[in-house]
Amino acid sequence: MQNHILSIILFTPLPGRACPPFVPKENKDAVLWIREHFRARWLPHFVAPGAMFWAERFQPGFKFIEGAPNTWIPTIGAGYYLGIDGISFLLIMLTTLLGWISILSSWTAIENRVKEYYICF
Repeated sequence: MQNHILSIILFTPLPGRACPPFVPKENKDAVLWIREHFRARWLPHFVAPGAMFWAERFQPGFKFIEGAPNTWIPTIGAGYYLGIDGISFLLIMLTTLLGWISILSSWTAIENRVKEYYICF
């Protein structure tokens, strides 16, 4: 799993975005719980990389490097290549924390177009 942890972090929210359109508008609680479920599934993927990143924090270079450059679409030289450094790691952790805070704080504040709000979230 460590080889693909950045892809997992990147693509885990997509099913959470795909589910709310199939829930009726009148059922606001279902939309909220679906979004919270997928946010909760996203959180554990940050705990293990956090510990691994912290253990290697003084080693230079990128961590969790995955992908292969120039092999995705070889005719144009495009590749899928991910890696994080110290600043990127802190920004990912900040995004995770603020995502949880903003979902919990908007739980009762958003009354109109709840489904559209959480799809865009």
